[in-house]
Amino acid sequence: MRKLLILLLLAALAPLPAEAKKAPEPKPMSQDGDMLLFDFGAEPEYGWIQVSEETKYNKYTGYGFSMISFVENVTTPAAGGVVSDAVKISYRYRDRTEFMADLPEGMYEIAVYTGEIKYMDISLEGYEVLFNINDSCTETRMEIPVTDGTLNMRLLPGISGTELAVSAMTITRKSGLSERRRRVFVCGDSVAATYYPLLLTPPYDEKCPGGWGQMLSVYLPEDVYVHNISSAGFSTASFIENDTIENRLHFAEEGDIVIIALGINDHRIMTAEEYETKLAELTERVRALGCVPVLCSDTARLSEYHGNSYIDLCYGAQAKAAARRLDVKYIDLHKAHSDLLCDTGYKNAPDLFLHLWNGSLDLTHSNRTGADLVAELVAIRIKDLF
Repeated sequence: MRKLLILLLLAALAPLPAEAKKAPEPKPMSQDGDMLLFDFGAEPEYGWIQVSEETKYNKYTGYGFSMISFVENVTTPAAGGVVSDAVKISYRYRDRTEFMADLPEGMYEIAVYTGEIKYMDISLEGYEVLFNINDSCTETRMEIPVTDGTLNMRLLPGISGTELAVSAMTITRKSGLSERRRRVFVCGDSVAATYYPLLLTPPYDEKCPGGWGQMLSVYLPEDVYVHNISSAGFSTASFIENDTIENRLHFAEEGDIVIIALGINDHRIMTAEEYETKLAELTERVRALGCVPVLCSDTARLSEYHGNSYIDLCYGAQAKAAARRLDVKYIDLHKAHSDLLCDTGYKNAPDLFLHLWNGSLDLTHSNRTGADLVAELVAIRIKDLF
């Protein structure tokens, strides 16, 4: 009997195996640069805080899901690391389930790593801020203010019925609210939208799509933050309907710049007169929020090439006329881009456009290299606003 008690005592004192070590609890965030690391799924990486299908929010831990009934641990296609597992949230009950993390008031950079998805949007603090995420196990990020003591994240379907899954999340305190960086919002269509993976530094693959809105921050001062609210298929009407522009500019403050770069989709669905009217309405709604609107023509397309020049078929003239009438700054991006393509040469210009998986060439959308060059053109033309 005495021998058995000794064995039991030794077993109790034995160190836990490495895989059984408990992930660290979150520390209070009060200093700029503090970071929280959350790993979603059944098997957390060491040093990351585990959030599983059983992690329900409570005030003691300060993080978790508002409801866990519709959360499930899943694996991902990744071979290893923090994105190798995830949690999936039921599409049907997505509106009832959000991830919450208690944070002191301040400005935070939120980086979210997806699970296995096709298309997904992300809402932070009750507003959609990240759009058309279409890559599994990829990173997307956003800088927002937290003013009520709790960060709220909700996963939203980019396409009806698609899976909603998150692998990991990092939260970094950037500054106090009073030190918030000035913002540039890019309000555009698919040529300005963000594509995944983010890949903001070269070298780029010619098959990697890119929107100039996602590349713009590379060419602006560090004290300027770029928030890309562009979406593929959007027009002036899209941003006007259902107060879309007001919702997407929810985190804007007085003096922030909003670049309105729309025309390609408008050209297909409305007349030039209707476009100019809607563009003027959109501009005034941006102004009403205290922001500084900047009108911008859309980029040149290879299909517009004619006799060593590019013909603007997407209402650039109407955008310029609206800017003059409304007394706002205008960027003739179509001319700047077409000049760039002419300098590149007819034979080499296709190298700046997207090469599709089937070998064909997209005549409208840039690849990542082309988008990078367009972003530089835009940055040069708005530098006087800072």
